[in-house]
Amino acid sequence: MTLKFKTLSLNDSDVYVPNTFIIPSETEMIDEIKRIWDDDNKLSKGNSTQNLIMKELNRRQPEWKIDIFTFHHVMVILNIRADSIKNNNGDNTDPIGEQDLLLKSYNDLIVKPDKNMYDSLNSNDAKDNCFVTDCKDVLSKGRGLFAKKNFKKDELIFKEEPIVIVPPIERLNLIEAGKACALCGRLMNEISEQFIIKNGLDCESCINTVWCSKQCLKRDFTHKYLKHPFKSSTKLKVNSKKWKNFEKCCKESVFIEGYIIGHIYAASMIDHKNEFDIKKKFDYLAYISQKDRYQGNNLTNFEKSLEDTNDSISDEHPSEIWEKSFNYFKEAFPESDIDYEEYLNYIGRYNLNHKSAQLYSIYSLVNHNCEPNVRVEVDYHTKELKLYARKSISKNSELLTTYINPLHDVELRRKILLINYGFACNCERCENEIDRIKSEIKETTDITTSPHVRLTVSHSDNIYGTTSQRRKSSMRAARPDFTELLKNGKEFDLEIPENISGKKSRSASVRFDNHVTLAVEEA
Repeated sequence: MTLKFKTLSLNDSDVYVPNTFIIPSETEMIDEIKRIWDDDNKLSKGNSTQNLIMKELNRRQPEWKIDIFTFHHVMVILNIRADSIKNNNGDNTDPIGEQDLLLKSYNDLIVKPDKNMYDSLNSNDAKDNCFVTDCKDVLSKGRGLFAKKNFKKDELIFKEEPIVIVPPIERLNLIEAGKACALCGRLMNEISEQFIIKNGLDCESCINTVWCSKQCLKRDFTHKYLKHPFKSSTKLKVNSKKWKNFEKCCKESVFIEGYIIGHIYAASMIDHKNEFDIKKKFDYLAYISQKDRYQGNNLTNFEKSLEDTNDSISDEHPSEIWEKSFNYFKEAFPESDIDYEEYLNYIGRYNLNHKSAQLYSIYSLVNHNCEPNVRVEVDYHTKELKLYARKSISKNSELLTTYINPLHDVELRRKILLINYGFACNCERCENEIDRIKSEIKETTDITTSPHVRLTVSHSDNIYGTTSQRRKSSMRAARPDFTELLKNGKEFDLEIPENISGKKSRSASVRFDNHVTLAVEEA
């Protein structure tokens, strides 16, 4: 039997070439990149380089004809940085740090009210246990909240009520159907109708409005003015019929910022006894125009996935929602002297300070750190916020919370903070992680210079050229080269499986990347 060797291309090695090409729009490219970001683990871990995204686009959409200028323009819109490792030309780019993400900080545009206003707030235990002063270590942080005494781990530091309790917008339909409390949004399926009637927890003027407790009934002092047309008056400057349109606009657009601003503004006008207190607490919050905040980072649908709000991604441009809701707002409060720019400041104020869809004046003073020393608990029904010591805190130490999920990697944490709060964190943890990543990338790129080798960062010593690595290299060098054996015509044994079934046996093959070498019988 004579064997002849043939080398053929594999069927699956052919590159798919579509018959026709499609030129995608910017919106299509943005949406596809958003899907890539969600699906690709490498990208979600921070390796969101333009080269990786382009390769993945070509793989997923082979029929797309992508113009390089359009692609770069989309990269600018999405604020996606350039490569973070050495490229094929050997040029270095910043892996992370000063230029990471290319996102703009709008921290300098944030207005931080005078810290002396703190003493005039009714904060009870907060004033006894904390004090406010400027953060001298990081000037860009502005004011901060500090401990007046030592705190043990898990000790309560202070508790605080929201400026105004606002019904959850996601449960408005249930509230209108009488299936949830009109104030806290608690589901009423566990509360009997007899209990509601006995305690007078239903509204005499509304068909379905109910409350879960006497406490919620008492606190919901704005209900009759916002929901009952005959309770509206020129003196109160509230038009309940127009308020319904404003509320509907916010609900349909899932525009929680405007919804909460409307409730706080209404409460400050209706509750004359506490009008000054409500307005004072609201004015104490740091703020920025939502327009400046949006333009500062070019927030798109891609970025909205990282924005820390309760908004859904809407087809409407944000400015359209702002303008539409403002028009309804002015109709609901016809004598209000708030103009459009101030309305945008109110929206920006909410986005910078909200916690669990409520606003807390004292808690808003607590600055961020990726290794916080306090933890927060918010009661879902009463909306009361409690601040506990996460670990032992010494007197005069700054109280630090976390604005984001601390389990994220450093690049994603800084990206979310830039988008939502206008700053990139430079805490000790972030600095250490950045230095480690830079060091690992440098060591990896020093070892691996071939453009065809995938760079990976390993904590194993083998990547740095240990004895084990050299031993494996020697073993590879000692292996016989199949191609050389064929060229030199030397004899060698080729294992062919025995024909056990009696059927015609398949040809033995040896695979090299995209080609296969076959041993075939010659007639």
